Amino acid sequence: KIDSMLLQPGEYVFGYQRMNNDSIRVSFYRASTGEGMGTIDAHVNRKSSMVRSLLISPPVDGRASIQIGRFFFEYRLGD
Repeated sequence: KIDSMLLQPGEYVFGYQRMNNDSIRVSFYRASTGEGMGTIDAHVNRKSSMVRSLLISPPVDGRASIQIGRFFFEYRLGD
């Protein structure tokens, strides 16, 4: 689950668009059909100065984060 977007197990692709210096909008699509699943705004990671192409952190207690460049957002497993 990313914010209010629930992604069932499956294959997804995503793209992003720069909104301003502090955020990007990440859009998720079903890989097989291209159907839009939703969007999330990712913000600059102020806890770390490291820039990653793509870093998907494994969940700890069901919560984790995804970092794209210097921007990140959280996701969680379950409901």
